[in-house]
Amino acid sequence: MATFELADGEHLVAKSNADRITNAGGVQGGTLYLTSERIAFCATPGVSHTIGGAFAAKAYDQTEIKFEGKLSEVEIKRWGAWKMLFISGENTKIAVPKAILRAIDPSLITQNEGSESDGKKIAAGICGILFGAFGIHKFILGYTPQGLIMLGVSLIGGAVSGGALTMVVSILGIVEGIKYLCTSSEKFEDKYVVRKRGWL
Repeated sequence: MATFELADGEHLVAKSNADRITNAGGVQGGTLYLTSERIAFCATPGVSHTIGGAFAAKAYDQTEIKFEGKLSEVEIKRWGAWKMLFISGENTKIAVPKAILRAIDPSLITQNEGSESDGKKIAAGICGILFGAFGIHKFILGYTPQGLIMLGVSLIGGAVSGGALTMVVSILGIVEGIKYLCTSSEKFEDKYVVRKRGWL
């Protein structure tokens, strides 16, 4: 497989962490590079995870090309019920982070998309601080398994431990809520909406 390198006369415009979704349903984390001529997704071979799974993408500055295309030929559009924009390629779809969209064309980032993410950030942050023990902030972000875990540990574990586990989960919720509120809108969307990082 080819590796990513800038060609003569080509310059790097932007890069960002991104996820590539395969037809088999796997998700591979890596780096999306936008240059003056093309867009390329690079990742470590064989490392994939399910959305929100344990193997969340931590690879940055990857160089093995999994997808590339000329800017003039790449189509960026919505896919299915997803609210984010994707690049579609053969057997692959790549979620495009806002940093890349902004560099390609700022008009791709609509006010409504930003407002929705900001609304989720504020709602999840406040609910994490006030009702963290019940995992409500997780449900707001669409993290149903994590929300159920927090709810179960609080109710069942709290009953068994005399409330000690409920207190621990509540503190975790407060920490997560504060982290959500203190994270910039762009980082929040990249980490919790696009990359679906379920825990801290």
